[in-house]
Amino acid sequence: MRTKFTTIMLTLLFLVLCIPLVSYSKDLSRPEAENLLRPFIDENNEKQIFTIYLSGNSGSYVAKNYNLLEAGGYIKATDLGQGKYRVSINDKLKPFIINNKGNEVEVLLGKSEFDKVTGISKIDANRCAVEYSIKVTSTEIGRSLPHIFVQKASPRTTLFVLFDDGWRIDK
Repeated sequence: MRTKFTTIMLTLLFLVLCIPLVSYSKDLSRPEAENLLRPFIDENNEKQIFTIYLSGNSGSYVAKNYNLLEAGGYIKATDLGQGKYRVSINDKLKPFIINNKGNEVEVLLGKSEFDKVTGISKIDANRCAVEYSIKVTSTEIGRSLPHIFVQKASPRTTLFVLFDDGWRIDK
């Protein structure tokens, strides 16, 4: 009777220890990869930024951008001559300012967001390479400066590693 009880207990212990290992040794699915990637991409969101210099020298490239922003009602640019400008910010620009460094104001042109998983390649039993795409969305300012704002997002690849509790992104 004692041997039978010991055998049953050892069998139960074996099952309790092996079931989690078996259940997590599965292939990484696209929905699972997307659920892990989405917050990771949001946390490390890439932003496209344009810097406006409130005073100082500028070349013809900067003057072109200032003219476009002024035409859109975002700034008032005063040409001081000899390649120098003085810029004042209008209220219309304020929602897009992400950093004000005194003489420099950084404005958001656009940001990258997770789109979809485009492929999963198994490297070995515990590692997968996941290729995914991102979409780039522009702000109103990004649309005002189309020659600066980059809309095309290249495919990305991230490594996933299988741990005892499931798949994780290898950071």
